[in-house]
Amino acid sequence: MHRCHDGSYKLLFSHPRPVIDLLQGFVVEQWVKQLRFDTLERVSNSFVADSLSTRECDIVWRLRGGDAEWTYIYVMLEFQSTVDRWMALRVMTYVGLLYQELVKQRTIIKLSGGSARVLPAIVPIVLYSGDRPWSSVRDVADLIAPLSNGLAAYTPSLRYLLLEQNVLANQPQRANNLASAIFRLEHPQSAAEIAEIIGRLAEELDGESQRSLRRAFEVWINRVVLPRYLPTPASKMTESLYSLEELNVMAATREEFRWPVEYYQEGIRDGVQKGLEQGLEQGRRQSQIECAEQLIRQTAMHDSMIAGVSGLAAQEVALLRAKVAH
Repeated sequence: MHRCHDGSYKLLFSHPRPVIDLLQGFVVEQWVKQLRFDTLERVSNSFVADSLSTRECDIVWRLRGGDAEWTYIYVMLEFQSTVDRWMALRVMTYVGLLYQELVKQRTIIKLSGGSARVLPAIVPIVLYSGDRPWSSVRDVADLIAPLSNGLAAYTPSLRYLLLEQNVLANQPQRANNLASAIFRLEHPQSAAEIAEIIGRLAEELDGESQRSLRRAFEVWINRVVLPRYLPTPASKMTESLYSLEELNVMAATREEFRWPVEYYQEGIRDGVQKGLEQGLEQGRRQSQIECAEQLIRQTAMHDSMIAGVSGLAAQEVALLRAKVAH
C-alpha cells in the first residue's frame, strides 16, 4: 500500500497545477514569492552515474526566480508515507546526483560582473503523508557523530524542507487549491467533506485541457482513498476506474464512508463497537438503495458494477432500475 500511495503522488504531482498550489499555499518562505510560475517545467529525475548505475528521485521541477542571478531554481519532491531515519542522507545523494547531471548538461550560472560560474539552487522538499509524527532529522549533519579538533569543518550539511500532511490538513482549507484538496481527502473531518471535495474536483477538472489531471485524481482516489472505506470485494471487483462524478455519489450515499470518518472523529472506540455495528446495520440497507438509485439515474454503470458499489445484489439493482424507469 505504501508503494501504491507514493506512486499515486508521483502521478498527481507530475502535473504543474498541484505543484504550484503546494508551493504557493504551503511553503511560507520568501523565495517562493519571487518565483515565476509561468516558467515551471519538469526535468528528468533519473541520474546515470559514471559507473553506469542509475538512481532516481521522485520528481524534479525547475522554474525561474525574480533575481537574475538565480536563473533557475530546482524543486526536488520526495514523497514518503513512512518515516525513514536516513531520509537526509537519501536527499543529499539525490541532490549530488542532480548537480552532477547539471554539470554534464552545462546548466550553470555565470554571475554578473565576473567570470565565476556556479550551479543553480536546489530545494529538496519531503512531503510526508503518514499518520505517525515525523521523527527523522532534517539535516544530514545530524546523522554524523560530533567531531572535534577542527574536524567539524568537514562535516557535510544539507537540509530538506519537510511538509507533514497531517499538520497541513488541519489548516483552513484553501479555495481552488488542489494540494489542499489532496490533504483534506487524506484526513477528512466528515463523510460530507469527502463528497464536497470530490464534487468540487469534478467541476474544476472539467474540460479537455484538464483530462490528464482529472485522470490522475481518479486513479489516486480509486486506488488509494476508496479502499479505506469500501469492503475489499467491492473495491477490487473491477479494474476500471469510477469517475469523479460516480465517486461523489458514492461518498454522499454509502454508509461505509460515514462511520470510519465520523465515528473516529467522535472518539468511538472498542467499548462501543457493538453499538456502532448495530447502528450501522439499521441504516446500511437504506443507504445501499439510495446509492444504487443515484448511480442508476446519474451514470451509465451496468447493474453488476452498481451492485458491487452499493452492496446490493445484481437482481435487486435490476428491480430498482425498472422502478426508476417508471
